[in-house]
Amino acid sequence: MHWRASVVAELLLASMTGACGQRDTAAQHPANLQRDDLPGVASVEVKTRPILTKTNCAAMDREWNLANSDEGDVTLSYVLKSGDVVHSATQSPVLNQQSIDYTLDEMRRLVDTCVESFAKPAVQRGNAGSFDTIDGLEEDAVGFRIVEASSNGPRTTERIYARVDDARAAVVTVIHDGEDEPSVRAAELLPTAVERARD
Repeated sequence: MHWRASVVAELLLASMTGACGQRDTAAQHPANLQRDDLPGVASVEVKTRPILTKTNCAAMDREWNLANSDEGDVTLSYVLKSGDVVHSATQSPVLNQQSIDYTLDEMRRLVDTCVESFAKPAVQRGNAGSFDTIDGLEEDAVGFRIVEASSNGPRTTERIYARVDDARAAVVTVIHDGEDEPSVRAAELLPTAVERARD
């Protein structure tokens, strides 16, 4: 009995230590969304490279170039208990640019190009799902929502860039699989993400 109790105690301690470790991991990057900003976090990882999901619009491939900077930007990647995934990042200007405005202007151009492309009849663009802008954002923000097929049903990806200051943008991505509603929307997280990045 004592051996069993000892094992249980060790397992409980390990799980608590793991949870604290994850909490500390996020806290080390206070400019990003934190665990308490999200509904039901299962795990979190720090990524030192940009995390940009492949979209269903070829023009958006240029987004990868815009994410390249020399500032060592960090992304916190959260898996929620619902299964949804949230990426929170602060984005610096692309290499050789002094202001984040270039990134935002280019993103607006790319999003407009993709929306226009998906406005064509389905027979011209194939069965590639949908691509739309996220409406109702502030003037200094640009976002898009894509829906495409996956092995887990329709996959919805929302991503928003919002200007924090001349040198930074807050970037929030939410990925959800299935027909039901996601547990959180990128637009709901954006004000907190911008506030975190400004502090």
